[in-house]
Formats: sequence, C-alpha cells, structure tokens
Amino acid sequence: MAEPKITKELLQKAMACETPEEFIELAKAEGFTVTKEEAEAFLAQTQDVELDSVDLQAAAGGCTKDCGGVRCWCSNISSDCWER
Repeated sequence: MAEPKITKELLQKAMACETPEEFIELAKAEGFTVTKEEAEAFLAQTQDVELDSVDLQAAAGGCTKDCGGVRCWCSNISSDCWER
C-alpha cells in the first residue's frame, strides 16, 4: 500500500475541520492515523490561520527560501525557485 501524502487539497480540508473528531475522520479516510491529542493540537495551531499559496505549497511538501530578498517557493523535485 502506498504511503499517504499530504497535498494542498488535503491541507485545505484539514484546516476546514471544526472538531477533532472531524479531523480524525478525514485523516483516517486519507490513510493517516491521528490521535485525539494530535487533532486537538493541529486545530489549536490552525485556528484563525489562513495560509497563502506559498505557505500552503511549502506545508504540502515544498519549501520556502530566500531568493535574494524575495520569499520564494521551491519544490522537492526541483531546485528551481519561483517568486511569490
């Protein structure tokens, strides 16, 4: 069985969860195992947080870095850098 992956869409769904139980069900449906404590911690950290596209891509497996004073996004596949 393939290891589950965190995608941009999955992060958006996770951030839309309103209860730990809802988060746990989403995680289970996507192939992850999450404890109630982990779900509560995630929801507490993401309350009232809205990620921009750069932050969301970085959280979903990319990275952000300083490209000459400009915050950029880069993929794990490529070392190319895209300006935000």
